Amino acid sequence: MTFPLSATDTNSSHVYGIHHETACVACTILANCHWDGYLLTEWNGPPTDIPADGLLRGTKYYFCLSCDNKGMCVYVCLTLGLRY
Repeated sequence: MTFPLSATDTNSSHVYGIHHETACVACTILANCHWDGYLLTEWNGPPTDIPADGLLRGTKYYFCLSCDNKGMCVYVCLTLGLRY
């Protein structure tokens, strides 16, 4: 899933990004309302340490839905079309 948002104003003191919880809600909806998911910055990596009210400033995140007891996980790839 791609959020085609632009953050091109580099001459201001504003910080741009996608609201963390908003991105999680969008991924949750696409994942058939699995509310137990979380965002990762790397495939099979740890959950992000960005607070729920923080901003996602990277360009690619993975929404991990669940992992079974064998370590098999289901992911949704979230690509943010941000330009700085």
